[in-house]
Order: sequence, then C-alpha cells, then structure tokens
Amino acid sequence: MIRQAHNISKEKFESRSASPVPPAPKRAPGSEARRAPETAPRNASDASSRRTAEPSTTSAAPSADQKSDRARRIAARRKRRKRMERQSASRASFIFCAFILILAFLMIVVPRSTISEIEKRALAEMPAFSFGAYFDGSFTSGVTQYYDDTVPARDTFKNLGNNLKKIFGLSTGNTVEVIGNVARVDKNQPETTAETGTAAEAEPAAEETETTTAEEKNSKDYRAANADATMEDGILVVYQDNHYRAIPLFGGLYSDDYANTLNYLRAFLTEDINMYCLLIPCSSQYYLPANYADYSVDHTESFDRVFNVTGDGITDINILNVLNDHNSEPIYLRTDHHWAPRGGYYAAKAFAEAAGVPFQDISTYDEHVYPGYMGSMYAYTGSANLLNDPEDFIWYSANNKYNVDYYDRSFNYIYTGNLFFDVPTDAAYCIYLGTDDQIAKVNTDVKNGRTLLLVKDSFANAMVPFLTHSFEKIFVVDQRYFELNMIEFIYANGITDVLMAHNSFSLAGAEVELLDDVIKNYTGSYIYDEAPAPDFTGDPYIPDGPLDSYYYEDTAAEEDYSYDEGYYDEGYYDEAGY
Repeated sequence: MIRQAHNISKEKFESRSASPVPPAPKRAPGSEARRAPETAPRNASDASSRRTAEPSTTSAAPSADQKSDRARRIAARRKRRKRMERQSASRASFIFCAFILILAFLMIVVPRSTISEIEKRALAEMPAFSFGAYFDGSFTSGVTQYYDDTVPARDTFKNLGNNLKKIFGLSTGNTVEVIGNVARVDKNQPETTAETGTAAEAEPAAEETETTTAEEKNSKDYRAANADATMEDGILVVYQDNHYRAIPLFGGLYSDDYANTLNYLRAFLTEDINMYCLLIPCSSQYYLPANYADYSVDHTESFDRVFNVTGDGITDINILNVLNDHNSEPIYLRTDHHWAPRGGYYAAKAFAEAAGVPFQDISTYDEHVYPGYMGSMYAYTGSANLLNDPEDFIWYSANNKYNVDYYDRSFNYIYTGNLFFDVPTDAAYCIYLGTDDQIAKVNTDVKNGRTLLLVKDSFANAMVPFLTHSFEKIFVVDQRYFELNMIEFIYANGITDVLMAHNSFSLAGAEVELLDDVIKNYTGSYIYDEAPAPDFTGDPYIPDGPLDSYYYEDTAAEEDYSYDEGYYDEGYYDEAGY
C-alpha cells in the first residue's frame, strides 16, 4: 500500500512537470527593479545544466519610455521629500522663534530679581541715560550687565541648574569636591620680609593663650583621616560627620607687612593704652582631610611669623589650640566662610583673660536657633550637596543692659539702635551690627572705665556680644570702611584697649594696605562724638525670628530710629566675602 501510494505521487509529479509553464503575471513598468534576484549557481557546471534543463523566464530589457517614466517617479519622490523637509524646518523655526519671542516678552514684563539671597548682594541696577555715557559705551555696557544680572527667578534657576548637575552626574560623587583653581602649596617657599626681601629670622613661637578655668575638651582630629575625591580644579566640599562642609584653602603668609603695621601704630600709643593681636584661622586648620593636606598651609607657621615680628608692647593671643580643643562643637559654619558664633565665644574668652576683664560663661547667654541656614559658600561653589544640606545658625544674646550708637565712616552720628538686627535666615551672620561699613559704639552697663577699640574684619563681629560684660564701651571699626586717622580716633575717644582681630585672609594684600592707610593718613580730621548719653531704661532688642526675605524696606521713618524698633541698613556682605 505504501509502495503504490508512492508510485501514484510520482506519476502526478511527473505529469505536472510535463505541463507547460504558466505565463508570468503582468508587472507594472519599472517593477523589474523591485524583483528579488535569483539565487546564484554554486558553480559553472550547475549554471550550464540549469540553462539547458529549464526554460528561460528572463524578461526583455526595459524600453526607453519605461526608463523615462521611472526617472520621473524618482525625481517626483525627491521633490516631495525636500518639500516635506522644508515644511518641517519651517515649523521648527517658527516654534523656536515663537519661544524666543515669548521668553523675551516675559523677560521684559515679568518683575526682575533685585536681590540674590544666595550671593548675599544687591543685583545690578538699570543705568541712567546720558549722552556722555551712551557715546563712551558705559550706558550700553550697564544695560547689558543689568539684564544679565537680574534674570527673573535668578536664584531659583541657579538652584535648579546645580541640582540637575548633581542628578546627571556632572559633579563628582565622591566625598570631596574641589571648586576653583587649586594648586599644591609649596611649603618650602622662602619667607621674606617686605623691607629687605631676606629670610625672616627664626624666633621662639608665641605662647599659646590658656584658659584659666578647666573646660572639657571636645575635639577630634579630622585632619588624620583621608577622603576619596577627584580633583575638579580653592574650595573643598567635604563629607564629614554625615554632613557636607565647605572649606576655604589657606595659602600661607609670606610677608611681615601686617605685623609691621601694628608695630607702627603701637609706637604712637602711650604706655597706658593696651594693644592686642588676635588672629583667626579659617576652617581648613581643623577640617582639612589628610589626603588634601598639600593644598592648604597649617596656620601655625604663618601666625607665629606675625607674633615673632610684633613688638613687646603688643600682647599676642594665639587661639589655634583653644579652637582645636572644641572643633567637634559647631565653632565654624559648614555652608559659610565665617566661623560660627560659638567660635567667636571661645576667641572672646581668650581675649578677656589676656586683658584681665570680667567675662560671662556661655551658659548665661540666651541661645537662639535659625534653622535652614545656607551661607556664602554655596554662592561661591554652586554645590548641590551644600544646597541640600543646610545647617542651624545658632547665636547668643547677652542678658545685661546695652545699646549701640551708629555713625557713618567719618564718625558723624546717625542714630541709636540695637546690637542685633532683624535679618532673614540666609543672611543670619549679618545679625550682628547689621553691616560692616558703619562705625558702632556699644554702650554697656559695665562700670570699669575700660573702653575697647575693636579693629576687625567681619569675623570679629561674632565676638562683640560676648564682650558686653567686659568693657564699659566698645568701638567697632572695620578698616575697609574707616575714613579717619586711627591714632587721632584713639585719643579723641579715650580708648584704653586696642584689639586687632583679623582672619588669616586679611593678613596680606589690600586689607593690610587699608589698615596702614587709616593709621598714617587722614590726619587733622574732625573727631567729635555727638551721640546722646546712654539710656538703659529699656530692654535690649532681641529678634524673635528670621525675616521671610533677604531685603525689606525699613518701616520706621528716617528721622525716627527708636531704640525698640530696630534698624536694618541693607547689610549686604562685602563683595570680597571677608
């Protein structure tokens, strides 16, 4: 049965093979081009046998009309494609131009930013038009700067951009970021004096100021541990104790100009006037990781250099070890280049002990906390890690009676106000004295006949509240904004103690030149204190919380600076940041 079925199938197959080949179906002209190619023969003999065994089914070559028609179709398709591409490009250009026009319109009509809370400064203003300014180019340059600097929602977009950088991996994911141009410090660099250019003579280091009362040390050697990092290009953003910290790097001091300027002032003061030198380190002294030690100088050698040059009539106050004993406490701000108020407390205590004046323990002060503080270091670095890790700004108010007289740079009396100012959280360091560009006189209820002149940069502002129990009067002067002769000022106001308190970045360059200028120049100035006698009938004003925004208009009339209302004189940070 199987054999028979096989024979039948074979017969049917042979009969089908003998039947004529059906004609090929008709194809449209030019369709030959879309015809699948036949399989190539494996060898020449196969090809020959196939030609003899199978009838040829190859169609005739296309005619000239067919070729012409095919070319027209191809050309039509190409024109249609180009037309569609032009239409798509036109639509995209229209959408883009419409977007730009809408954005430009919004930039004109939407209120522009006037203050940057991140950068702690007022933004550029539209310049006033004048033909002179127009033709010398300053007007157009000012307009350009105005539109560049006052983009609507400027801080919001900046924060968004920095967060996007972090999301897309555009910043390092290691525990340390390096921002700015940083080079390893040559710690073998020869130290030269400003006058001779020769190496400074080695002298014994200044004795460390010790506290007279026993305090429990609360310190940790952060500099002994490494941190994984890649160099991005000097500010470090370090992950320590489960928080991010920005650290400015100190390049060292290689000049005696600061010490010589202090010696010059001392030579004009009588022996009954006490003079002190207190140097403030930056946070790299305590929090720099071990594997980045070569990118910042230890402050010890630089501070010793100053103390070795200052004369016998100047009492040197070295607080390096004092602060180191408490570096596990919040003595430096993590998101700001300044130290924290608690660091100012330990420095003020060391000074009070050296000066032999009364001093109150920090436990007797009222503590205030402004949560969510983001300081100047975010503006410098743009680090999303700092932005997403704000800190508490903790400050302290004294419990005795005091008020403050404020003067302009030439010591013209303006008003009597408060030691502390209403400020928003992001400007919390401005809570002391409001601004650096005024002369302040703190009147206290202390009766010891001691009057202090504090010559400082912004770091020493945090020391002032802790000295209100120590001196009867405290004059606070920033040499950057002082327009009188300092020697004449000391004698005109009966100063008994002069404290020079500057951070490590103020010991060279323009800061020292300004200090030298106010000591040697402005002679013959009119110096007279027109402030009224101190009145301690009211309680000192203490802010009960931060403001909602960085800038606000003072609600008090200009002629009425009442003691209890407070006053804020647009205390923006100095552009240099120190």
